[in-house]
Amino acid sequence: MLKFFRQIRQKLLHENQFSKYLLYAAGEVILVMLGILLAFQVSNWNEVRKKSQLELGLLKGLSEDLQFNLNDLKARLYYDSITITSGEQLLVILQDQDSEYEESMEDLFGWIEVANSLKMKTLAYENLKSNGLSIITNDSLRKDIAWLYDSRYGYHDDQHEALMAIFNNGIPIHHKYLRTKTMFKKVPNDFQALKQSEEFLNYLTHTIAIRKRFRSNTNFSQERTNEIKDRVDREIHRLEK
Repeated sequence: MLKFFRQIRQKLLHENQFSKYLLYAAGEVILVMLGILLAFQVSNWNEVRKKSQLELGLLKGLSEDLQFNLNDLKARLYYDSITITSGEQLLVILQDQDSEYEESMEDLFGWIEVANSLKMKTLAYENLKSNGLSIITNDSLRKDIAWLYDSRYGYHDDQHEALMAIFNNGIPIHHKYLRTKTMFKKVPNDFQALKQSEEFLNYLTHTIAIRKRFRSNTNFSQERTNEIKDRVDREIHRLEK
């Protein structure tokens, strides 16, 4: 192709058609510039496409992790609700002077000791940060994702430590007043003495109060996680079009 253009220029010069030569040379320069611009645009388009595909893959990973976290949060709410309900029923029973021990109470005593683990999955978010949060082109979504993982989920790590502390501190009290029948069934050593124990009642009321606060915070995290996952899924759908 270059040889062909060179032959045309030489012919124009040989025929002494200098004005046509200048016009042709200018056209050739313009053609070369257009070629460069086109190549530049194609390069930019390829770069944008690569970033879009990377963003799409990262968002899909986030969506999967957020679903995993939703399942864990749901399980945590379930356990907290049972612990709270069991504790509140026990309070009524223990504060009733006429109450007598019944076998059905074994489940209630068993559930107040349950302390399930809750650890948010963050692998996809760590991968996103290693690629740069700016890869998420939706500014509002990017900020909310960062808030959810860096702030909200960080709180649950602290909450888990607090729950483990309550559980560990409660072990001596459980061993003092209860014996284990099965994993989720506990039997009072002396039911009437247990009813008179301020230590056990204080432990029980404290456990209920803490688990209610945990449940409230977990419920909020579940709502926000569900909302952000929906937005991530909509962004995935948009990028796949």
